[in-house]
Amino acid sequence: MREVNTDLHFHGKFAGAVSEQMIPEVIAKQAPLKGLQLVGTGDILNERWIKLVKEQLTQENEGILSHGNGTKFFLQVEVEDINRVHHLAILPSFSKVYELRERFKGVCKDLDTDGRPKIRLNGEQIAEAVIEAGGMIGFSHAFTPFFGLYAHFNSYKQCYGSQAKNIHFMELGLSADTNMADRIEELHNLTFTSNSDAHCLHPDTPIVMKNGYTLPIKDIEGKAATGMLSLDLENDLKIKDSMPIKLVKKPSPPSLIEIKLRGDSLKVTPEHRFFMLNEGMIIERINCRLKVNLRS
Repeated sequence: MREVNTDLHFHGKFAGAVSEQMIPEVIAKQAPLKGLQLVGTGDILNERWIKLVKEQLTQENEGILSHGNGTKFFLQVEVEDINRVHHLAILPSFSKVYELRERFKGVCKDLDTDGRPKIRLNGEQIAEAVIEAGGMIGFSHAFTPFFGLYAHFNSYKQCYGSQAKNIHFMELGLSADTNMADRIEELHNLTFTSNSDAHCLHPDTPIVMKNGYTLPIKDIEGKAATGMLSLDLENDLKIKDSMPIKLVKKPSPPSLIEIKLRGDSLKVTPEHRFFMLNEGMIIERINCRLKVNLRS
């Protein structure tokens, strides 16, 4: 059996918190540098993205496209349901993409404005639509506190209802690893995937360690066993000792944004996300949408 390195979860320039440079031909050129031969198109329900995909890639058969450098693509999209759970879907052909678009048009206001559309259906209804279109569906970044399935349900079977029998994979995301997920008995029959849906800090970003000293994030590897301080977003919003789950290094984009704070500054990608406190609630803001003197 031939081994293929693949990334199942991509987004393009029309999705929120994604760089303008994320277009099919750039993704194709960068894929070999990361050892990938097969990647998802991302956002394939978005009409503007479909146009770019067809312009910049060549269709080999119903569900596979390719770039001139040999990188292969399959038809993929992430959607958000009415409960704010994110789902990852893979579709077999453009005809099924258009079929699913028609089905979602009446229950989605941003199908062609956002690459990651918000569908006014629950997980069971979305899964039913994808399965009837001949596709596959699983849940994205399962353990993240805002858009992960386990942030809203105690069981994936509760989320997908009658369609749970058709769920065969899940995405770990950066919030979990295989050993952590494998402790949940209901997940033993699912395939675990880990993909690139992530955002980055500059290597010089200071991280506060348990002993009170700071280290650039680039120097944490090998020293993180001492622990670090982080904000507990899920419970009491207090600073607590914590241990990192994973350290991921990614190539920097051509340009970064420097955010100046009182006495300090941060360098981040334009699509980096921040968590802010607003009237006792944690809200998420994308870097490119921050404003000078914004207080939350």
